[in-house]
Amino acid sequence: MHTRKKIVPYTLLATSLALQVWLPGQMVFATGTLAGEGTEAAPFVINSRADLEQVGNDLQAWYKLGDNIDLSGSNWVPIGTYGNPFNGHFDGNHHKITGLTIKTAGQGGSDGFGLFGTLGNNGKLENFLLENVDVEVTNGQNVGGLVGINQGEVSNSQIAGSVKGAGFVGGLVGLLVGGQVSDGASQATVDGGDGIGGLVGSVINHTNQPSYVKNSHSSGTITGQMFVGGLLGKTFTTREGTEITNSYSTASVTGSTMVGGLLGANAAGTISQSFASGTVAGNFYVGGLLGTNEGNSDVSDSFATGEVKGVTDAHVHGGLVGKNSASINTSFAEVTMQPVPVSDVGGLIGLSEGAGVVYSSYFNKEIAQNNAQGQSEKLGTPVSAVDLRKKDTFEDWDFDTVWAMRKNNLPDLRFNFENFVPTVKNSTITGAQNTVYHFTAGDFTDQFTDGDGDALEAVRITSLPAKGTLKLDGSAVTQQQVIPSGDLATLTYTPADNDTSDSTFTWNGTDGFAYAASDATVTIKLTALNVAPIANNANISTKQNTPVNGTLTATDEDGDELTYSIVTNGTKGSAALNGTTKEFIYTPNQGQTGTDTFTFKANDGKADSNVATVTVTINVGSKAPVAVNGSYTTKQNAAVNGVLTATDEDGDVLTYAIVTNGTKGSGALNGTTKEFTYTPNPGASGTDAFTFKANDGTTDSNIATVTIQIQSAVQPPAYYPVQSVTVNKSSLAFQVGDAPHRLKAEIYPSYATNQQVSWKSSDPAVATVDETGLVTPRAAGEANITVTTNDGGKSATSRVTVEAAQKEIDHLSVSERNLWMQPNETRNIRVYAVYQDGSREDITKNDETTYRSSLKSKVDVAEGKVTTNSGTGVATLTVIFQEKRLRIPVTISKTKVEKLTFEKTDIALEPEESVELKVNALLFDGSKKDVSELATWSTEDDDIITLDENGKVTAIASGTATIQAVYGGVTAELAVEVTGEKQVKRLKVNKQTVTLAAKEEQQLRVTAYMTDGSKRDVTADSIWTSSDEQVATVKDGVITAIAPGETSIRGRYQDRLITVKVTVTE
Repeated sequence: MHTRKKIVPYTLLATSLALQVWLPGQMVFATGTLAGEGTEAAPFVINSRADLEQVGNDLQAWYKLGDNIDLSGSNWVPIGTYGNPFNGHFDGNHHKITGLTIKTAGQGGSDGFGLFGTLGNNGKLENFLLENVDVEVTNGQNVGGLVGINQGEVSNSQIAGSVKGAGFVGGLVGLLVGGQVSDGASQATVDGGDGIGGLVGSVINHTNQPSYVKNSHSSGTITGQMFVGGLLGKTFTTREGTEITNSYSTASVTGSTMVGGLLGANAAGTISQSFASGTVAGNFYVGGLLGTNEGNSDVSDSFATGEVKGVTDAHVHGGLVGKNSASINTSFAEVTMQPVPVSDVGGLIGLSEGAGVVYSSYFNKEIAQNNAQGQSEKLGTPVSAVDLRKKDTFEDWDFDTVWAMRKNNLPDLRFNFENFVPTVKNSTITGAQNTVYHFTAGDFTDQFTDGDGDALEAVRITSLPAKGTLKLDGSAVTQQQVIPSGDLATLTYTPADNDTSDSTFTWNGTDGFAYAASDATVTIKLTALNVAPIANNANISTKQNTPVNGTLTATDEDGDELTYSIVTNGTKGSAALNGTTKEFIYTPNQGQTGTDTFTFKANDGKADSNVATVTVTINVGSKAPVAVNGSYTTKQNAAVNGVLTATDEDGDVLTYAIVTNGTKGSGALNGTTKEFTYTPNPGASGTDAFTFKANDGTTDSNIATVTIQIQSAVQPPAYYPVQSVTVNKSSLAFQVGDAPHRLKAEIYPSYATNQQVSWKSSDPAVATVDETGLVTPRAAGEANITVTTNDGGKSATSRVTVEAAQKEIDHLSVSERNLWMQPNETRNIRVYAVYQDGSREDITKNDETTYRSSLKSKVDVAEGKVTTNSGTGVATLTVIFQEKRLRIPVTISKTKVEKLTFEKTDIALEPEESVELKVNALLFDGSKKDVSELATWSTEDDDIITLDENGKVTAIASGTATIQAVYGGVTAELAVEVTGEKQVKRLKVNKQTVTLAAKEEQQLRVTAYMTDGSKRDVTADSIWTSSDEQVATVKDGVITAIAPGETSIRGRYQDRLITVKVTVTE
């Protein structure tokens, strides 16, 4: 067992600052030697050292550098004191200040040392570039290259050189007191005693104003005793804490106690998305990122990858944090540990005490020596070097907005992650007509190039083919659908039926970090399918010893030109083709009779047909056929079909011919076959006859007679009434959007004289029917389609049921897309499923809705109820519903949103004009924050304006629209006036002519095509008139038939007119 040195908090200066009261001396304003007026519009321009020395005469004015300045050669007297700080605004204007020199003992006191001694609450320094700085305050505190004590705002400034002092020494800022540093950088050598940092020495907050360090970094060599950090020495606080975000240090850090690659000691800070990668050496409480993490502090989304060294009698070393008694989330460490005999060494944490909490944080167990002290679950999760380079290892990490990770590499923060934007190129694939094309991953990976060597992670389909269908695992692909690369093998393209024309779609690819700057086009070329020809069997006959000519037959669906060939020849004779044509001659062998066969096939240039058989009958010497008389009976004006009769002793195939025709009618053969049709002359009756003969191929038969008896017909009645009517389908079922279906009316008797009917729908809003019985579904519901005969008013009904089309979810939305909450606060949010038809459904408490929190120690969520715990920080809520995901950032701050205000409150637009709204959150601490891109925007007047998620408004039509912005649980409303209308280029109506029966209705639809290329339905907005309301009336585009006649229906919108001709029948 060993003993540890007792650590005494370094609070002397904090107490001193809190107790002192300073009274500013009398101001002496700058003389007229400076160009400018000292205002925001006309700041004083500083061009020389002499000009710069005059700044102390007016510490409230506006200044900017007009040129580079060399301060070398003599000691500089800092601008502003703690009792009389600089509260003006100074823009370095990106000019250089070189050779700043301060050499002094700096005995005690609360003043600061630097180019500026003290920056007041209202002071602001920006765009400074200091080089060759040489500051050495032997016994003084609050020492920085740019400013000693910062109570205001320092931004976009950097320093290079050497800064030394006794305590609270930083490369850029010595002591931060409720102030801010953003986009700062230090490449300085920093040396001192306690509270030493590469960028900022230390932070002391004794006001209600927190301190911030954002988007900043440091390098160089940092040396001190206690509270030594690569970026910042220590965070002290008596009230509000410190926030450090998007910052890092690569500095080499050496100290004794509480030494860290980023911070030496974090007593009151929230650190997020930050890292350290330098070498850290010290005795006690040493960490790759932090020496200690305690109090109400929080570390999240951060890492360390440098080297941690122990010196003589070293204790409590950690890859990320030496000693932890606060919160660490979603962080990791992979550092080289080189301790001399040392205790309490951990890959993530050396010593865990008290309320220390670690969640989803990892370290490389193969590098670090792990004899850490504390409960194992509070020391981080040890994993192998391989697993530390796998994304699946990191539970609840946000790889969409915070982290980035390349294959086989450690995670990196997105603000620091370097990535080449990939490119995609056009390609062409070849498919076949009516054949599904199966894509491979190579169809896309071969067209994907990435400068980092990253593989294609996913494909986004940016436009769909105009013809044919893309499907993923059997389901239709939607525009903008993202397909993981592992699923590309299930992507298919189904061509339109019988289509052989080219089709295209576009896509983009991502390496997991960025999509290509432009899309690529895939051209699909389809080749026509070849259908093999079909050869047909045939029969021929010939006489003994007599050759016979013939024609082979085959069909080809593609219409290709065919060639023919003999496959096997006969045994009683042989067939020979005329070249490769279908013409052949069969020659029987001498004396052969009976049946013989030969086979053949056809070819279309690509494929052979089946093999077909030609059967040859070789007859013995021929005898003439015998024709036989026949008789038939028919009715007046009615044709009769019949069959001629003849016999042939040789069994030859016979052909037939009419010899003489009748006088009261005529017979006609079906070609040369025995089938005939006799047609009597109109009104003829009595007996008639025609003659015919048969032929066996060589000899005619005798002439035979066919007698026809034509019977007189009874005259039919002049009129047959309708007795009833039925519909071919008693019911129809549709979904909204289905194709129309035509009903058929069946009148009994079928020979009824008046076959006219009319159709009507009981509810045209559900289903309409036209004059031909074509039923079109319109909306969900039920309607009766009735057909009525004009003769007798007989009717029949078909029941139509229309169901709503199944809706597909497009995305999820939430009542507040960014949550700003206080600790221990509960707020209810509403989550909606937004469907592709624009409708939405509240799914907040749906059984299928799942909620997750990335940091349950800070915030939890269930059924839309969000609850924060004590402490501040950031977290991400994830909502999952039917495979759709929605992420909701949560910021937990002690500062509450008091109200929201719009920058512009009087907004009037004309159609097609746009404006980007700005909304500010007024916080209870008096500060103001632009939340335009964080607030949740909404409007219910989407027929007047469109509104995007960042507050951009585009006017559509005249009217007053109300806009809501929600942030931090507070809602603000704004009215937008739209005057005037888009100009119409032309109108189009769905029907040019309409025929109705009395009391029937017909809905017209009018579409306006605007000059900007858009279109919209203006049926309800048009002015409607009828030229004869005794025939038909019109209201809101619905025509109602009154009485037989004709009228013209007119609809007017703006200065455009449509006309529909309407005929009303009995």
